Amino acid sequence: AFLTNAGDSRSWGLEAELTARRDLGDGQLRISLNGSRQGGEVTSGRYAGLSLPQTPGWLASAEANYRAPVGAVEAFGNIAYNAQWGGVQELSATSPELSDFQVVNARLGVDFGKIQLAAYADNLFDTVFIVAQDPTIKRYSRPRVTGLQLRYSW
Repeated sequence: AFLTNAGDSRSWGLEAELTARRDLGDGQLRISLNGSRQGGEVTSGRYAGLSLPQTPGWLASAEANYRAPVGAVEAFGNIAYNAQWGGVQELSATSPELSDFQVVNARLGVDFGKIQLAAYADNLFDTVFIVAQDPTIKRYSRPRVTGLQLRYSW
């Protein structure tokens, strides 16, 4: 890896993914699990020895999707989990650490052929974490967002 105007660096990572699909009742359940561990450091130049910025130490996600016929329509549900731990925000000795977080999104709905109606909640548990910061700013994550969605497919 090479950092523009910073020098050479070495990065490494390991990632694993598992996806399973199974019939459950009249419907079908799909589950996905993902995890990764990564890191690295600058190896030359004025930042030699510093950790790579915007590289969380750990990332994890899990998702479950279920679809099942209910009379003449198809009902569905989805829950998604995303998390990150470790890492630094910027390439400097005094860089703030990246915020650790865990966020859950959920969605429930019904397909009526070409029309889909769904209710959703992003950031279901209203988790607040810092997305970016420096001495003059502190930007926070988006709060819980809920809504209804109506979709038409041609």
